[in-house]
Amino acid sequence: MKLMTIKSMHPTNEFAPSWNIPIHLSTWNDYEKIDNIKNFLINKEPKLLNDPPELLVSAQHERDSLFKYIKQLPELDDLLNFLRISYIYCIHSTHSEFRDCYITSWYNVVHKGQRISKHLHDAGPNGHLSANMHLDNYTTTTDYHVPFDQENINSFPNQKGGLVIFPSYLPHSVTEHTEDTLRVSIAFDITLEKSNVHESIKFMDDEILNRLTNPTNEAII
Repeated sequence: MKLMTIKSMHPTNEFAPSWNIPIHLSTWNDYEKIDNIKNFLINKEPKLLNDPPELLVSAQHERDSLFKYIKQLPELDDLLNFLRISYIYCIHSTHSEFRDCYITSWYNVVHKGQRISKHLHDAGPNGHLSANMHLDNYTTTTDYHVPFDQENINSFPNQKGGLVIFPSYLPHSVTEHTEDTLRVSIAFDITLEKSNVHESIKFMDDEILNRLTNPTNEAII
């Protein structure tokens, strides 16, 4: 697990923009469990294999659609635990405040020739953190666009088990998928308030934090 930043050059005057955007990277190395999750998501939606191909995003009103299947697929509980530990490292390494928060989740299935256009998750006053994870190695990249400089694009490879946590205001896109296999990824929003639009589950509170950390708030692996 590591923290990197997308930084601007030092401004030469008080009106020049500057930014220091944190990006937290980690990898879930339990590839057998990742394969089980990927196959579960593909098999759950038979229409994925139909023609003409469509970009599938899990239903907008079911953005807890991933974790509601924990009883059917215990590997999702392991994924949730990994996400929480990665979040703890992210908050700890950015010297940020631990807060109670919730998580919404959904998955994207991309066919050959498709891409995910530039978008952001939350640029409002309550925006917090978002994340994505890829369930196999793909030739695509996820490109993060600096809001103040549209030509400043930072590309990250889409690797199996790779998790990227980033501020929810950060625009991002995915390059064209050129392989014959389906590209399956999972996206997450970590919010400080329970969503009134999308279903969500408790992600972090004092009890969860104490269970996963030692007295100095360092995550227990």
